[in-house]
Amino acid sequence: MDIKLGDIVVLKSGGPKMTIESIKGDQVNVVYYNEEKKIFEKLRLMTSSVIKKK
Repeated sequence: MDIKLGDIVVLKSGGPKMTIESIKGDQVNVVYYNEEKKIFEKLRLMTSSVIKKK
């Protein structure tokens, strides 16, 4: 998959839109807005678990 900084992605299983904040090997750090808590949160995910949003 060709993802780069700033790309919008979602989990393959569904979920909120997330922005790629950094990429290291086969992992990405993403940031997203948690509607329920009304805060931005960060996650580290495997690149294989996300797809680029069109």
